[in-house]
Amino acid sequence: GDKNGGTRVDPDVFKLPKGSAELQRDPEKAKTFQEDLRTFARNFNLSAELVGMDYIQLKPIGFVPHDTKQKAREELRMLLEFHFSASRPDPPRPSPTRQIHLRVHPEHGAGIELRVSEQGYLLDFVEDFPGQDLSVGD
Repeated sequence: GDKNGGTRVDPDVFKLPKGSAELQRDPEKAKTFQEDLRTFARNFNLSAELVGMDYIQLKPIGFVPHDTKQKAREELRMLLEFHFSASRPDPPRPSPTRQIHLRVHPEHGAGIELRVSEQGYLLDFVEDFPGQDLSVGD
């Protein structure tokens, strides 16, 4: 505790979220998490030690400037959220990309309407002429 009788919170100790139990059930997820943790630690010149299934303890390896520690803490929070956020839906699977050749008429154009989407473009409409090898929703 501190001199006011409260409990001091160590900014370099990160409690694992509830979803961390997945690490025990899923060896592949545990391996990926450990690899990400090692990469994180190497990038910030810190040791990031997983203590049981309870928390991660950050320790500097040599001198680590204060602003670097702050960035490391934020990065670790995002890493934990990425790996264990229960509310996180499965990431969208990237649609297979394909390459096509558009038929373009000099006066009527390609005869398609597109809109921007998270995956790139979404096809809203295809004219009969000049005709394309595409469907609405592609």
